[in-house]
Amino acid sequence: LHLGSRRHVFLDDALIDKRQDVAFRVHQPERVVTNFRVDREWEPGARFGPGVPDVQSVFRVDGQFAMIYSSGTMWSGKRQATCLALSEDGVCWTKPGVGLMPWNGRTDNNIVLMDDAQGSVLEDPHPSTPEHRFLYVAWQMQRGVYVYTSPDLRRWRRNETLALPFDTGGGV
Repeated sequence: LHLGSRRHVFLDDALIDKRQDVAFRVHQPERVVTNFRVDREWEPGARFGPGVPDVQSVFRVDGQFAMIYSSGTMWSGKRQATCLALSEDGVCWTKPGVGLMPWNGRTDNNIVLMDDAQGSVLEDPHPSTPEHRFLYVAWQMQRGVYVYTSPDLRRWRRNETLALPFDTGGGV
């Protein structure tokens, strides 16, 4: 059975031909509390308020965890901010100053996109070009679903053609 180079979780020995000097052991769960909070003026949204991001995607990239999250502020009429957070362990997060999008005239923030959109980010393992490494499939209110592309999770470009010209009625 060819498993490729991806990571695999072994819950039993269904994928293991033979075992020698190996034992399966279930460890006790450990409660871990993250330091991540939405606490900057561009982050808290109308739906959840301070503390919790509205929509987020978390994944491993280049040896660390990355989170793209949105403020959900479009529900309150405030401009939507989509932001970047990074972590070495998935528990302690930093919000890097990316210096790209102005908020109240200042760019010392972690905002990577200022469209009224929310959705999910995925990494294309075989992008057609380096600029298409990351895809953000996002719904825009009263428009539909767009696809954004990025080489680095910081600089995003929206495909001007709608992927779906309607609301999907659920997560994108």
